[in-house]
Amino acid sequence: MDESYEQAFDRLRQIQSEIERMKAKLRQKTIAVEHGPVRMLMNGFQEVMDVSFAPGSVPNPRSLEDAVKSAVNESVSKSRNMVMEEMSRLMGGMLPPGFGPMFD
Repeated sequence: MDESYEQAFDRLRQIQSEIERMKAKLRQKTIAVEHGPVRMLMNGFQEVMDVSFAPGSVPNPRSLEDAVKSAVNESVSKSRNMVMEEMSRLMGGMLPPGFGPMFD
């Protein structure tokens, strides 16, 4: 195999290893969001870790639904931003605009 191909494959293996480390790191990072009586905790893989409500804080269910929806949407947005920051760091700032894959 040509030496340049060997180097390219070595670099790809390094990147794959760095991605695995990044995935582990993102699973440990959390984002806490509060919207009214709702508090949500989500990790960097957009897994909701916890949802809690302030005791006796919601007089009607509709407002609770809206608060939960807002909290989930903000949590997902912040989680995606965190992933993009990690990807950009990993790629040395070379991540093209609009490139935002999520990992398995």
